[in-house]
Amino acid sequence: MHLKLTPATILELNSILKMVKEYHNLDHLPYNEDIITRVLTELMKDPLLGRIWQIHQEQQVIGYTLITFGFSIEYEGKNAFIDELFLMSDARGKGIGGQVLTLIKKAAQELGIKALHLEAERSNLRAISLYHKFGFKDPDRVLMTYWI
Repeated sequence: MHLKLTPATILELNSILKMVKEYHNLDHLPYNEDIITRVLTELMKDPLLGRIWQIHQEQQVIGYTLITFGFSIEYEGKNAFIDELFLMSDARGKGIGGQVLTLIKKAAQELGIKALHLEAERSNLRAISLYHKFGFKDPDRVLMTYWI
């Protein structure tokens, strides 16, 4: 089974939006199409912010993932946050998520990223187990957010 990540462009925005909506419904995340359209468009137009990729299995799109860039002394420079990683229901439970993480790690290395971050729902033990298996560690810190 051949997987690859291909950069998503404005031409794929509608198909990405459908997957984002499915992912946000699945994970009980807020979904405001106007805001998400604006944010995805900004990301697609400015490669300094990050990358958004469609996940392909052979010729079929089976999901998407996106990373956003940061910079940190603690993480030795350029780092990235795997903001979303979504697989269509047919692709789940087949080891594809691990293969996608490998592709993301390779792409991150090529982009000069020193550290990758991600978050998972505490109740999603399956995802947490997968992330541990692929070398992600819990830094024993609390992610805190202030909305401006």
